Amino acid sequence: MLALVLCAIAPSVSATDYSMVERISEDMLTDREKNLSIIGPEVKINSSQVTINYVSISTNLNNLLTDIGAIIGVYWGIVDNYPEVGDLFVTIEDSREKPMATFYCLKSWVTGASSDSNSQLERLVLRVINTVETVPS
Repeated sequence: MLALVLCAIAPSVSATDYSMVERISEDMLTDREKNLSIIGPEVKINSSQVTINYVSISTNLNNLLTDIGAIIGVYWGIVDNYPEVGDLFVTIEDSREKPMATFYCLKSWVTGASSDSNSQLERLVLRVINTVETVPS
């Protein structure tokens, strides 16, 4: 679904203006029907990196994994449609908007991977989860 939305707007986005893609990505990450624990995501895209900062209301590990999976999916769609963008860097904030954890996904991890392959998806999620670091308070 995200890929179709991004494809539809791809011709209208210049090499330096990703504002529409940022808004669509933020909307995708706050879709309540997806049962995500993401509040107020801020997506910034440029050729050197994609950053996402958000407040987490996750109450358990399953919620957090669902959120990470959604973020990877959004990033994957961005890279598929805008291959010039950089790696993904994410900051998870607490309810006071203080950073509590970070993770990243290298563009090379999603480039050329197939979203139809469950084993590739599992490996990608595990790679990203292994990058999670807590931020000292």
